[in-house]
Amino acid sequence: MMGTALVITSGKGGVGKTTTTANLGAALALLNKKVCLVDLDLGLRNLDAVLGLQNRIIYTLVDVIQGRAEVKQALIKYPNLKGELYLLPAAQNADKNVLTAQSVKSVVQELKQEFDFVLLDCPAGIETGFENAVAGADGAILVTNPENSAISDADRIVGLLEAKQLEFSPRLIINRIRRHLMNQGGTMSVEEITDHLAIPLLGIVFDDDQVIVTSNKGELVTMKPDTPAAQGYRNIARRMLGDTVPLMAVKEGSSQAQTSADGENSADAEKAASTGSQELTASEKTVATDTTPTASDAQTSDSKSSDSKVSSENGSEETNETPRKASFWSRLFGRHEH
Repeated sequence: MMGTALVITSGKGGVGKTTTTANLGAALALLNKKVCLVDLDLGLRNLDAVLGLQNRIIYTLVDVIQGRAEVKQALIKYPNLKGELYLLPAAQNADKNVLTAQSVKSVVQELKQEFDFVLLDCPAGIETGFENAVAGADGAILVTNPENSAISDADRIVGLLEAKQLEFSPRLIINRIRRHLMNQGGTMSVEEITDHLAIPLLGIVFDDDQVIVTSNKGELVTMKPDTPAAQGYRNIARRMLGDTVPLMAVKEGSSQAQTSADGENSADAEKAASTGSQELTASEKTVATDTTPTASDAQTSDSKSSDSKVSSENGSEETNETPRKASFWSRLFGRHEH
């Protein structure tokens, strides 16, 4: 079975996109998935530094595209991880025009034959680098943080992604959430952000000093499971594999929000992501993630029901289980119809 390629994008630089790519990849690898990270930011590469692999680079993506190396020769395996996580690094001094949409797509297609997930670290902005990255992707994960400027840029990216009509519709990660600021109204709430961007939420990650500490050592915070950031990344990875995982509580000291069996408190559940947590059942994903269905999700409700019968509005359990990977894509990522 072919793997799935996801572009990790943000629009605005500095929101933690590369850190998210690295840590999400590690979290998936810890769940026994074979993962390849591809750095598409020519000239400004730093995914290798985040992983602590900068001194192990021999060949790069550009070498592969220009025929100086095979894909397998350029891959670098991340050490000390129970699982398989690889990096295909970017070139430090190459002209950005070396990459084309077709060349990126060709490399990604080859990687999908060997890996369960190919995560494409997209350059910031909406220019050629973005176009090249999206060309190789089956779906997209948009990373933002609660700053107004980041959300504004993310809004532009949402429109561009939806216009691309990728196989899987985009999902959102809200990164670097500062609980005290959000609870005091100093930033937009999770509900407000998801309402504004109008795409379903995949997960949240709290602001955590350990992200900087580990990154400066060339380590990944995901490997420190007791840290808030690691818990966020690991929860997201589990959701990607079809598990039902509640959102972490943003309001400190709050208990997990529960959904009644008959779904009567679905209106209250819309506050769950900002005041407690809400289980991400398939039928209630747009409620639990504080958003409304996208047009693509509405168009594909029939096709998703053919993959598996998931929790209905009255809270009934899944039946006709499908393989875990299929469960993830049918439950979480609405398919676009072409």
